[in-house]
Amino acid sequence: MKRLRLATLILATMLISGCIPIHVTWIDWPDIDGRVIDVTTRKPIAGAALAIHAATADFSASTTTAADGTFHFSRQTHDAWVQSDFHNVFPPAMISVTAPGYDRFENRLDGSMSVEAIPLTPVR
Repeated sequence: MKRLRLATLILATMLISGCIPIHVTWIDWPDIDGRVIDVTTRKPIAGAALAIHAATADFSASTTTAADGTFHFSRQTHDAWVQSDFHNVFPPAMISVTAPGYDRFENRLDGSMSVEAIPLTPVR
C-alpha cells in the first residue's frame, strides 16, 4: 500500500511540474464571423482578402468578403502533446486583410480585437 501511495505521489508531482506531456486538442481560433468596412464611409468592402495564421502551429486559412463585406472562418484546431505548463490556452493568431485601394490591415487576433467591423483605410 505504501508503494502505491508513493508511486501516485511521484506521478502526481511529475504531472503538476510539467514533466509528463499531455495530449490536448489545441484551439487555434474559434468560429470567427465579421465584416470589413471602409473606415471613412463605413460602407462594406466586397472582395477583401483575409488570412489567419495560427501562432501555435503551421496552420492558416483564407477567405474573401461577400458583397455585404461579411466573412467567416471555421474553427481551427490541432492535436498536440504538450507539457502541463499552460500559460495561454488560446494563443493569438495573426489576421491580415487586403483590398485594392486600401492599406493592408494586420493585427493579432487574441480575443481583445473585435472582428465585428474591421476598418480599412483608403490609400492616399
